[in-house]
Amino acid sequence: MPPGTLEAFGLYLLRTSALVLASPLLGLSGGISATKVGVIALLAFALYASGGVPLGHSPAPLEYGALALRELLIGFFFAFCLQCLMVGVQVAGEFVGHDMGFTLSSQIDPATGVSSGLIPRIYETFALLALFAVDAHHWMIRALSESFRVAPVGAMRLGDGLGELAVDGFARMFAAGITFAAPVIACLMLTTGLLGLLSRLVPSLHIFDLSFQVRVLLGLALMMLFAPLIAPATRSLADMLLEMLGAGLVEIRV
Repeated sequence: MPPGTLEAFGLYLLRTSALVLASPLLGLSGGISATKVGVIALLAFALYASGGVPLGHSPAPLEYGALALRELLIGFFFAFCLQCLMVGVQVAGEFVGHDMGFTLSSQIDPATGVSSGLIPRIYETFALLALFAVDAHHWMIRALSESFRVAPVGAMRLGDGLGELAVDGFARMFAAGITFAAPVIACLMLTTGLLGLLSRLVPSLHIFDLSFQVRVLLGLALMMLFAPLIAPATRSLADMLLEMLGAGLVEIRV
């Protein structure tokens, strides 16, 4: 075995682990299972076998720690790109659930192990299914593979603009994720305002007692009515995800 092979493969494992464990499409969950360990090992081995080369020297422990930190940051950045999108979708679902009166109804999210509302889970599921439908999980693996080509292990350089790109990408992906439920949010907010105005004009109608049923039925009807808009919203999100992954590859290029 050539010198530096184990060290190089260890760095491949670190970058792959960061992406797989932190990405919603590949492995984000409450723990590390044997399946995810197997996926990480298989991906790292395949990527190293296809284009990996041993390190030119055996790095000192401190130097190897710095190299390992670089690999983790690169892997987490690619997972962060997808997390930004999902956070926007979840917040949009929270807005819809709040207007529908489902704030108190929650369930344990199996992906994160925390309590999550019913409506956010529905929108998150739609978003994940749509991303799988357009092969977004393949894009993440291709981005990981391309990252080893443009930013090989063993180099200390990390793009100066990566942090700025992450902040800008978060803002854009978050706003794009909100568009998943923007029409429903707008209609429900308008309905809430009209019900409040009606309760002030005609107090004898007891609008407060009827508002919950009205908002639930209207919210479900609006979700079904605007469901066809999920397709163009998904295409826009997919384009932005590809653009952000491409910009990240440019930033980390050695």
